[in-house]
Amino acid sequence: MKSIFFLFLTICSAGSVHAASFDCTKASSKMEKAICESAELSRMDEVLALSYKSAKERLSTQASGTLTKGQISWLRFTSNYCFVDYDASAVPASVANKCLVDTFGLRIKELDSTGRMIAGYKSFLMINDSIKIVRTEKYIYTIQQIYPQFDSVSEQAIKLNKFLADIEVAKLDDSRGSESYEVSLNTPSRDWLVKDVHADNMIGPYPESTHTCSVYSLGLGRVVRVGDVFVNSAWQRIARDVSVEHFKALASTEKDFPLEMVSGYEQFALDPAKEFQFCIDAKGIFVEGFLPHVARAFDGVTIGWDRIKAVLTPYAREQVQELIGR
Repeated sequence: MKSIFFLFLTICSAGSVHAASFDCTKASSKMEKAICESAELSRMDEVLALSYKSAKERLSTQASGTLTKGQISWLRFTSNYCFVDYDASAVPASVANKCLVDTFGLRIKELDSTGRMIAGYKSFLMINDSIKIVRTEKYIYTIQQIYPQFDSVSEQAIKLNKFLADIEVAKLDDSRGSESYEVSLNTPSRDWLVKDVHADNMIGPYPESTHTCSVYSLGLGRVVRVGDVFVNSAWQRIARDVSVEHFKALASTEKDFPLEMVSGYEQFALDPAKEFQFCIDAKGIFVEGFLPHVARAFDGVTIGWDRIKAVLTPYAREQVQELIGR
């Protein structure tokens, strides 16, 4: 912990006579030593320090503090993760260095995106990572989260930040494995902000990758509900019909795809007061979760806007028209 805090303090300062962003004569942790022993990592460490310093300068004092918390989380995680295997054993120096190079490169890009304007707000990416290493039992468990945040103390921005930070972590089995959650934010219309969560759960014999969505309305000041989008429950029948057509057509062209694999259409059995949690684009509403993991490549159905336009509310039609026209 002491060496990580030292690295965090020194990373704030770009001026140094040493190759890295800190004094290599005082390097104590594995990550500090690896940086000092590699010309490539030393250069990247300097760039990382500059990117971090620049990112903080583009933010308000409050947002800069939040970014700092994320940077400390990233440092703690990286300084451990890149030096152990899944069985908690030490990895060769070449493996650790490659991990650091890849991780540093990605973090520099994330920091350089700080200040990007979204819906009229400055944004930055927040990191919330953790790692559990149990060498006696020979396992590690990791959880990685990254999500956008807005640099504003307005009531709307505070709601949006809570909306974006709300990530349902699985943690199905904390004995060994990994979970990662990456949140991206799309603006299909001036009123709608779509949160898209890509999750990878490498737990047990069947690793799973999914993505889920939810929509926030700037005008309504809250998450969009099913009743905001559809005038009545007729959309459920239409969505089911489109899905049935899709899988029947798929079964006719894919000899290894029996229709019995389709688990059902309960995704559409939603009360109007429930949150609208489908992914959307110019084509329509994308829904997945019909098939088991072994058939995941075939999962997912797009319900075209043309099929459901008659059951959209005037409010939803306005947003969809803007989305399609972009």
